[in-house]
Amino acid sequence: MRMESRVSRVPGVGLLGILVGMSMSVSVIMAWAAVPDCFTATREMVPCLGYLMTGNPPPQIGSPCCKGVQTLHGQVNNHVDMQSICQCMKIDANIYHFNDAALSTLMPSCSVFLPFNLTKYMDCSKVPQEWKTSSKIPPV
Repeated sequence: MRMESRVSRVPGVGLLGILVGMSMSVSVIMAWAAVPDCFTATREMVPCLGYLMTGNPPPQIGSPCCKGVQTLHGQVNNHVDMQSICQCMKIDANIYHFNDAALSTLMPSCSVFLPFNLTKYMDCSKVPQEWKTSSKIPPV
């Protein structure tokens, strides 16, 4: 009686094919994990909630609020990531009733300059491809 490996019974797929498939899956998971999710975005913005809800006091460079904004900005690598963060900010803005003026001035107050204004009404699908052409502040 001859013992065959289960891998050789899969038509057209050998051990090499399975290993390549597994490595591709790991790569996709690792790339997906690098994108900030809504939980991460909201966590970074928690120190800003008072300002975002009332408009006062404005955040100062070096404050926990600005450090969170700069950290989040440093984690976003492309316009698709920024679209996702934009959607998260819109959700948070509606849940927590953010002050419109505070939301649109938060990034510049923390020396993060985007080529668009964040508002709770913006169409996040229109975040420009070159959204990060402005100066990037390194995470603090």
